[in-house]
Amino acid sequence: MLEMEIEEGKNLNPRLSRQMRKLVFNDDMLNDWGFHHFHLGEQIGTHGMVEGTRDLVYAWFEPDTIYLIRVMGHGEWSNQEIFEVTHEEWPSLFEPFRLPGINAFPKFSAEQTSKMRQIGLTIFTETKDGSVFIPPGGGTMLNGTRGCLTRIRSEGG
Repeated sequence: MLEMEIEEGKNLNPRLSRQMRKLVFNDDMLNDWGFHHFHLGEQIGTHGMVEGTRDLVYAWFEPDTIYLIRVMGHGEWSNQEIFEVTHEEWPSLFEPFRLPGINAFPKFSAEQTSKMRQIGLTIFTETKDGSVFIPPGGGTMLNGTRGCLTRIRSEGG
């Protein structure tokens, strides 16, 4: 159903987090890694959003292509598998964010990543092949500014 909605150019907002309706909401996975996530429910609730589901589709957007990365459980916001799979399948997507010449960077668990995001730290991500990347979504600055690279990339900068 999600693929059909994408192909037909339908509004995907009802499949996003209900938190998006809040005036101030930061999606840490989007701000850090640049991934969106969509609920797979079939019914629209009274709140105008698709009913929540245990499984979500994690996706990456480019101007003319949407990459549906994985169907995984709700709350996998810091699971590096999503980043890793994207890098393995479509390495060119993260190439603008690669830090050449850097190796032996510390690897962080999902729990560590989540905690660092919560306190406003931007961390680099190392993949299994040893590549190190700045956050494709822009990360979080200590002043609370979030996701600035996603905005620049989406505006063609």
